[in-house]
Amino acid sequence: MQNKTMRQILTISFSTLIVGAVSGCSWLYSEDGLIHDPTNDYKKAKQEKPLEVPADYDNSRLKDQYRIADLNIDSNQPELINEPPLQILAVNQGMRINRASEDPGVFMSLSLSELTSNIEAYLKEKEISYQLESNVFTTDWVITDNEAWWRSVFGTDLPRFIRDKYQVTLTEGERAEETALTVKHLAQELMPYDEDVWLNKPLTKR
Repeated sequence: MQNKTMRQILTISFSTLIVGAVSGCSWLYSEDGLIHDPTNDYKKAKQEKPLEVPADYDNSRLKDQYRIADLNIDSNQPELINEPPLQILAVNQGMRINRASEDPGVFMSLSLSELTSNIEAYLKEKEISYQLESNVFTTDWVITDNEAWWRSVFGTDLPRFIRDKYQVTLTEGERAEETALTVKHLAQELMPYDEDVWLNKPLTKR
């Protein structure tokens, strides 16, 4: 019995030692550790030299589309967002992406009047208040409800409520019987759990 107890004590002690060493030693998992932590690798990115093309090649349409921005590591500029972008507009049959638009946009194979009627019907069905002026829909607050008893008990990274305002602009498309639709995010506020106050959240391209 004594030997069994001693083995149990040694096993627990050894396990505790291993866990402490793995979790506490930077030599194992860090930027220069045995297992490389790539969190800050983007700060070391360098801009390569410009693309070289033959002299007789028409390079009027070439542009530096994916230039790496200069980072001042010593400044107080915010960290880059490492979350994936949200899909705002889905592309389906009869739709194509408007790549020239600064805001998320698509071309839809519907006339301006048809698309206007469809959007009005959708907003009314969802009970979203809006204003329509010169083919521009401006919504009131659109609320996302994350409230649930288990989140308030066990905790969550999600806010209790999120509300957003959007602007949907319709214009004539490039082809016949086609309409361009773009969506602009105007404002966002959130309400944390256990608070009854709306907090303004800065908008991002995400």
